[in-house]
Formats: sequence, C-alpha cells, structure tokens
Amino acid sequence: MSFQLDHIVIAVSDLATAIADYHTLGFKVLEGGVHASGATHNALIIFADGTYLELLAATGAAPAPESLDFSLMLASGEGLSGFALCVPNLAEAAAGLRERGVAVSALREGARQTPNGERLAWQLALVNDGFLPFFIEDLTPRPLRVPTDPNFTAHPNGVRGIGGIEVVTPDLAASQARYSTLLGADSEPADMPDFVAFALQNAQLVISAPHRETAESVIRWSAAPLEALEDQLDAIFSAELPSDVAALLHQSGQMWQQYEAEIRRQVADRADYLAARHNAEALYAVRLWQGEAAGEFSLADQRLTHGVRFTAQAFFDAEDAD
Repeated sequence: MSFQLDHIVIAVSDLATAIADYHTLGFKVLEGGVHASGATHNALIIFADGTYLELLAATGAAPAPESLDFSLMLASGEGLSGFALCVPNLAEAAAGLRERGVAVSALREGARQTPNGERLAWQLALVNDGFLPFFIEDLTPRPLRVPTDPNFTAHPNGVRGIGGIEVVTPDLAASQARYSTLLGADSEPADMPDFVAFALQNAQLVISAPHRETAESVIRWSAAPLEALEDQLDAIFSAELPSDVAALLHQSGQMWQQYEAEIRRQVADRADYLAARHNAEALYAVRLWQGEAAGEFSLADQRLTHGVRFTAQAFFDAEDAD
C-alpha cells in the first residue's frame, strides 16, 4: 500500500497571530475550530492538490479526560512538529505495518467542531507514540475536513500544493531503514551523498544527515563533471587555452566558490537545527509548488517568524500554456 501526504502540522504559540502572519505571506487561512479535547485549536492552509498546512495552538484549557490530545505536538515550541499520511482503510494499513514490525498504536478517534458548528471526525494511529509521521482516515466525508472550494485553495502567493518534505537525522542508515519498513518501499536512487528519498503518492520524502563531512561529500560529487570537462578542454587545445575560454573558466571558478560556500552554509544550518532538537530526527523543511503570484510573495529559502522553512519550486500548469 502506498501512502499519500495528507497534511503538515505547524506548532504556533498564538493562533490569531499566526493566521495574520500567514495572511501577510499570501496564504488564505481557514479557521478550523477546537479539537474534542478542548486543549488545542487550529487553522488550515488548504492547497489545490488536497494537501494542507495545519496551524496548531493551545487554547489554554486542560484536555478532557480520555480524549485524543494534540498538545504533545506543541512541546518543542513553534515550528514543524509532524506530518500525516492518509489511507482509505486505516485498520488494514495498521495491520500491515505491524506485520512489518512497525510499532503502531491502537486506532484513536479524533474530532473537532468548526466555527459554524459542524462536527468533523477521523481516526488516526501513531508510530512509536509520535507524529513523524502519523496516519489518518476520515470518518466524516473528507471535504468537510479538507474543503475543495477555490475560495480557500487559490492563494494570492500562487502556492498550489506540497511537493516534498525533508527530515534531518543524526543517523541516515537507521532512518532510511525505518522509513523503508514503514512505507513498505525502497528509497529512490540518491541524487547526492548523505541524502535519500522516498516517493509518496503525491510528494517526495527526503532524509538528510547533516554531518561535517556531508558538505565535502556533496562538493566532491558536484565537482566530478566539471573536472572531467576541464580535462576534455585541456585535451582539445593541448596548449594554452584561448583567452575567451580561459575567461569563462575563471568566471565559473568564482561561481564555484560561491556554490561551495552555499553548500557549507546549508549543511551547517541543518546541523544547527538538528542540534537544537537534541539530535532527534526532526522535520526540517517543506517544498511548495508555487505558480504565478498575484503580488510579491517570495517563499524560497525563507525562515518565517514561526520557525518554518519553505522552499518554493515553480509549478507549471499545462492548461495555462494553451
């Protein structure tokens, strides 16, 4: 069974403030309501591809006894705190996961009441009592939880959906093995050293291990084709390079130095992020599909006030080209 990315949870300290901040970034935000526990409430940023971002905050109330309490997702402060995978039959999926040796919780029913009084219900299962990931199945019709109305899914910043998520880990081999067992699939061929990826139905899950050696491994991997090109040029000219070719190589060398510095910065940022989370595997970034925006809303490689890092990838709609 292949799994589909359902939504990503963003812990925030104050829901009203977060709603206003994400509005400023060009997102439409739909107030979700209060969960059945009474301890948390949420707001949703829903995309045209059916995925969404959930802004989750505490209400200040104590959780109702025996209720499903999402307050644990707020324990580490603001930022990315988990992601959900949806399945059409959670009981069947959970049984399959247990057969593969995955520690899956008993199915728990969750619910919330929307501002207009509608009650939505779903059931979910946790993996190792955590939220990285957890599994969800709707008990009420899915459009009640995830509206498809373009009034909610068409965002001024042009974001159309979620293309991928990245998890950082101190032990790449262990995380790769865990997700391979959990998803029932092998990882895709690695594009770069110290990175692996898994294909979900609608997105890509990337896992990275930001050790000090990672930057040098990526740089060496990237340099190989350039070094081969320089060897070919030497063989072609077998003498002093023409001035225009030499100038081009000099320029590319300067750009290469900038590239090396950027790779080291990005790996160091991942390492700092992991260290701040006590070297525990953590959700690091979300890749968004961004089409044409109605204004200036740059989301690429930007850390937001609520500790969330987005990268943006251009979305091309074939219908727009007609």
